[in-house]
Amino acid sequence: MLTAPRSLDAGLGLCPSAPHRALLGLLRVALDGPGEGPDSAALVADLRASSPETIVQLAFDASLHVVLASAFDRDPALRSAVPRDLIVFSQEMRAANLRRNQEIHAQLLEIGVAFAQAGLRGVALKGAAELLCPVYPDPGLRFLSDIDILLPADDVTRASQCLLDIGAVPDPEAQAELIGHHHEAPLGRPDWPVAVELHRAVGHGPAAARLLPPADLLGAAVATAETGLSVPAPAHRLAHAVLHAQYHGPCQRCRLLSPRDAMEFHVLSLGCAAREAEAARVRFAVGPDRIAWDALDAGAAGPWAILELALGRRGGVPPPQENTRVATWGRWVWP
Repeated sequence: MLTAPRSLDAGLGLCPSAPHRALLGLLRVALDGPGEGPDSAALVADLRASSPETIVQLAFDASLHVVLASAFDRDPALRSAVPRDLIVFSQEMRAANLRRNQEIHAQLLEIGVAFAQAGLRGVALKGAAELLCPVYPDPGLRFLSDIDILLPADDVTRASQCLLDIGAVPDPEAQAELIGHHHEAPLGRPDWPVAVELHRAVGHGPAAARLLPPADLLGAAVATAETGLSVPAPAHRLAHAVLHAQYHGPCQRCRLLSPRDAMEFHVLSLGCAAREAEAARVRFAVGPDRIAWDALDAGAAGPWAILELALGRRGGVPPPQENTRVATWGRWVWP
């Protein structure tokens, strides 16, 4: 269960842009519920001062367009601050994402059956794990761009052949580029909503091998009702969210955190038992690894303080000077 709302005092006030503050305020409400007093009044003021087109564009850029409807549902008072068209748009985006996630879930079931028939068992990662073992408070909040499945390195070739046998085809350009990579080239099929990446590790470089060895994750994986597929143990799922946040495209370009990654950490950490969250944290206890954890951890900066730095900052644009301290926490710190 998610805990009570956190204060926004540490973060949103630093952001000079009303539309950015409005979107992050909506994200906070969608995840944590309505704010109170000044927080709620500030969000209403920011919504009224922002064009709906700008809010929508920022939401799409951050893959948060599917989150908006939940905010207006959880705090109906916010609806009076925006045009009705924005409410309808947000509802349509959530409904479309729910349908899409159902189609992806069906795709996962088909893949699991193929694996089981071949004597394989894969571990669904990230968004795929969410579809099989939900943690988010609203099933429409998580947007998936692909399916990631971890397997023992010796099983990846057989698993790839399983998918080829049911009609999947690899991306030939990616196939050439990803030789020696931690996952195979994406495999797609015309009737599948997303491509599939088969992983032999959870990330590239020494940090992934040190912080979350495949053997650890595979050995502790939790079976699901779907044959052929498991999900990571809660501590590993949370640790992977921190690790993956360091590889996200926007982070590599501007060395700041993605708000979608920060949302993932927020939800998974609150959905973990205390012992699981601590087990994830201790993997990041030393040196720059700790910086990566603290960049997302509410105990260090507050998730909303980090989020406002990530929205709208592309192409290496530096953050305002007053945000330097938080930006340092949020740097992409691993090779």
